[in-house]
Amino acid sequence: MSGLFRRIPSIVAAVLFTLVAIEVHAGSYLYGLTEREIDEIMTHYSPRGYDRDAVLRQMAAPFDCRHFGDLCREIGEGYADRVLASAWSMARMRYPLEKIEGVVESDIEDLRARWFERNYPDGVPDRDAYWEPMSASGSCRDTESATSGDFRIVNTSRRYNYIFNATGRVKVEHFKRSWTGNWNAVKADRLEVEGEVFVKFPGWSPFVFPVSKVVYDEKTAVKGHTVGFGIPAATIPYVEGCGFTTPISSLFACTCDGEEPPIP
Repeated sequence: MSGLFRRIPSIVAAVLFTLVAIEVHAGSYLYGLTEREIDEIMTHYSPRGYDRDAVLRQMAAPFDCRHFGDLCREIGEGYADRVLASAWSMARMRYPLEKIEGVVESDIEDLRARWFERNYPDGVPDRDAYWEPMSASGSCRDTESATSGDFRIVNTSRRYNYIFNATGRVKVEHFKRSWTGNWNAVKADRLEVEGEVFVKFPGWSPFVFPVSKVVYDEKTAVKGHTVGFGIPAATIPYVEGCGFTTPISSLFACTCDGEEPPIP
């Protein structure tokens, strides 16, 4: 028997192994996406380029909270996974980017409310991790609260990465102490947030985008700045902001998240 025929079984085995490996690799991304689909979607929304290795790493199954900034800490891993699944489902159908961003923001607020109700049906205990910073870098804390009598606000500055965009947000929430001693989210006559979102583009000094919002008769005020698909490799390294009930009030708190980059 010639050497070629003796090698055929091993060649067939190698081919089969390669096909199996390709199949496993193709099915190793979130939401049943293939590497080709991810490339096509990202190229559609970011024709000027994107960090392909980073995107494939982030989209590798199983879902890993570490790839998505503060999203899991805001709404929990299960809801975060649901938000991303919805976003990529719309991206598969080539929805306009503005539509995807709007739906994601709405979903996060809705799921955030559900998460809160599920975890704190009787209000937040006075000594609970809810009031503590989730991250701190030096003097930078992403969560701060302020209390006056039976009223309290909690201010947060957070960054989110959805792969197709990045968002920096500042939020203030209003609470009132119940007869049980727990704190329930209640509407305030007036809530306001002010802050800054730092955006870094490769080769450029950071750009600072001011954010602010005033609401009346609401439990929460939130405002953010989003960098979308169309700007390759843009990141949000830092966000800071304050929340308060009135311009002159003891109920105000300030927070920040990330490392503030130097601005020449």
